[in-house]
Amino acid sequence: MCDRALSLYGVRILDNVGLDRLPNLRVRARVIAKAMIERGDARAFALGRELLSKAERV
Repeated sequence: MCDRALSLYGVRILDNVGLDRLPNLRVRARVIAKAMIERGDARAFALGRELLSKAERV
């Protein structure tokens, strides 16, 4: 899901975000999801919520 989010909204959500500095995939997924919720359109919001819920379950 992270790859899909980045391919669709990478330019918008990666502004000032250094994913390589984050320790693991779970943390990266949470950061990507929160950025999508804050900066994206309605579809990004929905995808961000789904990604955030999956990241928090693990």
